Amino acid sequence: MNTNVRHKKLFSMERFVRFFTDSIRLISFVVFGFFYGFFFNSVLAQDSQVAQSVAPLVADGSAEKSKFQTTIALDYETLVANEANQDKRVDLNLTINPAYSLTSKMRLVAKTIVTQHQLNKPSSNKFETEVTDTLISLIGTSLEFPGPTKIAHGLTVIVPTNKTSATVNRLKGAIRVNNGFDTDWNSVSVVYRLGVQRNFHEYNVSAVGSPNIEWALRNVLELTYEFSEKASAKFSGLYIQGRTYGGFEKATYLSDISLTYSYTRSFGLTGGFSNEGSALAANGVDSNLKFYDDKASAWKVGVEVVF
Repeated sequence: MNTNVRHKKLFSMERFVRFFTDSIRLISFVVFGFFYGFFFNSVLAQDSQVAQSVAPLVADGSAEKSKFQTTIALDYETLVANEANQDKRVDLNLTINPAYSLTSKMRLVAKTIVTQHQLNKPSSNKFETEVTDTLISLIGTSLEFPGPTKIAHGLTVIVPTNKTSATVNRLKGAIRVNNGFDTDWNSVSVVYRLGVQRNFHEYNVSAVGSPNIEWALRNVLELTYEFSEKASAKFSGLYIQGRTYGGFEKATYLSDISLTYSYTRSFGLTGGFSNEGSALAANGVDSNLKFYDDKASAWKVGVEVVF
């Protein structure tokens, strides 16, 4: 297959115009909300800087040091199913998540995950190390409402540091714009983000012939319930509606349910289940969303350190 030639669009001009118009409207709304929020943020930041200029200086510089924070998480993950004819999957994941506070309402954040996969059978000593794509994000909040509820914004640049993304999918990079809200009701907190992502590939299809995703609409929902000051339960859901360069649609999802116990603000234990796959069944109509699948889900336990 000659992947140097872009494939012709396989959908009608009417569908193209409708998709293009809807995309422009959605992106315009998201971008407007994003820049409006950060403009609002910049005004608040100027006010806060004036207030800080007349505040007494801290000799040890602890306020300055608190601007930088790094979260390190290490977890062990394996498939729930352990059938005789199935190789047991064992992963050791190291998540690195540094953040720097530019203002009281704006942060610069990076995230990548280094995974060590155990290959072949459980008795094998072969391992393979993989790095995910690196996310570099500018995130912040603007308007605040009673509740408290905050309007949140984010701009993310995705660097293809993953081997598969770079060499198989030929991803050259991606950009993502997010808008949403954070809110709290007593012991329950809710986080929602609506994001539009544009991927940039060298070719329309990957090296193995599968179509690459050009546009993606991402819905992220996080629900957290605090049993106490130290114990909490969390549900995280991600639903992605992707569109290939050829105009075909693909929907995927990821769900994660976990329990966390924080010994201190800087150290905690976590464990739970996750599941991912196609959002639609084989017929392309019925839903395939599952929080738990005894053949596809994975369970994990780990620790998290913040410093």
